[in-house]
Amino acid sequence: MPPAAAEGETDTAWREAKLPVVDLASPDADRVMVQACKDYGFFVLTNHGKYSVTAVPEVLEAARAFFALPMDVKMACSDCNNSTGYLPPFHERLDPEHQSVDESKEGYHIRRDPEPGESATDPFAVPNRWPPDPAWRALMESYFATMSQLGLRVAAVLARGLGLDDDAFFARSLARPMSVLRLLRYAPEVSDVRRGVLGTGAHTDYGLLTFLAADDVPGLQVQLDGEWLAVPPVPPPAFIVNLGDMLARWTNDALRSTCHRVVNTSGLARVSVPFFLEPDFDARVAPLPQFVSADNPARYPPILSGQHSVDMYQATRTEVSPGLDALRDNGDNSGGGSNAAAAAAMPGSAA
Repeated sequence: MPPAAAEGETDTAWREAKLPVVDLASPDADRVMVQACKDYGFFVLTNHGKYSVTAVPEVLEAARAFFALPMDVKMACSDCNNSTGYLPPFHERLDPEHQSVDESKEGYHIRRDPEPGESATDPFAVPNRWPPDPAWRALMESYFATMSQLGLRVAAVLARGLGLDDDAFFARSLARPMSVLRLLRYAPEVSDVRRGVLGTGAHTDYGLLTFLAADDVPGLQVQLDGEWLAVPPVPPPAFIVNLGDMLARWTNDALRSTCHRVVNTSGLARVSVPFFLEPDFDARVAPLPQFVSADNPARYPPILSGQHSVDMYQATRTEVSPGLDALRDNGDNSGGGSNAAAAAAMPGSAA
């Protein structure tokens, strides 16, 4: 869902957002989580029992170390379509209507290892590109696996809170997920919102859930009721969690996929590590019957999760891979058609 162009959308955020806190160990975590998703589309996740206080800082430090490498070394970890590995600056503009220049952040993208032949039907199923340090790779693979499991756990709590018949409803669409871990470094430059210069333009996330870990440099802003609010950094092991477009579609907007952006007000470099839990490429997403009525008809047609991602990437990337064009031309929202022409695609969204 592209961000709505609201009056004052490019104004600087002067107030802080008071995001609700969801204690995952609490017996009423499902109720609190659903209410937070209805009211904000964002919450702070605590007591998840997955990662120690030191693990997230270790991942952030490893990201800093990679981005400090010479450009030629980083580019050796990039593939031609930027689906995995290093993505240099100025390849993305998430809100073209309100951004005058491409975003100067750089990234590194990690996905699960694809199964044999999977790339014939899923253009995101491509091998990872790794730097030569085996310890660095092991850390990132471990973090990716842990976040994948945490994502499944939170999705089950959310399903229970929504009153779905099966806590594993969302898990059934996560057999071969498009999930991606993005390491991001924002340049040490002050954003100029009115001139359209932002760390990351206004957008919603494309998938199911996003788990954000970041350093202590502020920058994240959320749009609530037409007003931009600054989100203070949270110390690890807490995560800032937000909903993606697929949850909004499944619940017919009962839950919010909230527009957000990154605005650098400090002039300092910022490192963040968002993990995007995304359904299978061929997961069919449509409003569930319990969220549709005569007074509240379905707001979205059925769509493949992967097709939505392709559409959004094509709208926001400044250099779109030929594979995405082929996939868009041949795509079939009903679940048919072949995606073999799309060899690779670029992952995205940011925080």
